[in-house]
Amino acid sequence: MKTFESLLLPAMAIKGDTWDTSIVSHEQHQQNVADILPIMLAEVGLPYWRHGQDISQAGRRILFGIAPWSKYDLMFLDEMADAIRAGRTTDALIEVFSIDDACSTIAEFMQYYPVEPQYPFPCAGLWVDGVFESIYEGHTAKAFIRSELGMPACSQTSRVPRWLRFLRRTNQRK
Repeated sequence: MKTFESLLLPAMAIKGDTWDTSIVSHEQHQQNVADILPIMLAEVGLPYWRHGQDISQAGRRILFGIAPWSKYDLMFLDEMADAIRAGRTTDALIEVFSIDDACSTIAEFMQYYPVEPQYPFPCAGLWVDGVFESIYEGHTAKAFIRSELGMPACSQTSRVPRWLRFLRRTNQRK
């Protein structure tokens, strides 16, 4: 089974359920990721939202935006997928979008999120019955999604990176 994080593997062609080991250009790799991300999200029950689609007018709706080139965003999608597969659910419709696909300018972003972002990705916006309620950015967006899905507060994407732990240990020995 492919993980979202595996989308960052060196630029290889994605063919069906397998990775083709022939190296492709950076542009082709970006296109491959753009093609496969919505399919992978659908496999775990997360609809992919595209710029221009309507916002649900009934119930709670969360629009979760990620940067497909961010290891931490993709690792978090893997955590969300694991939680959903384990049966964790929310009463809100969670839709995911890619910054590369949906928002090329701040003006486009603000068509859906009526607040200028400070740290735009990841971000999670909450709408209730079609009315915008709030936006969460960066770490707070992940914390909001974790609380919605009943996921543990501490996770692999919030841990200190291995290289930083090594650096700290090395500096403490001096």
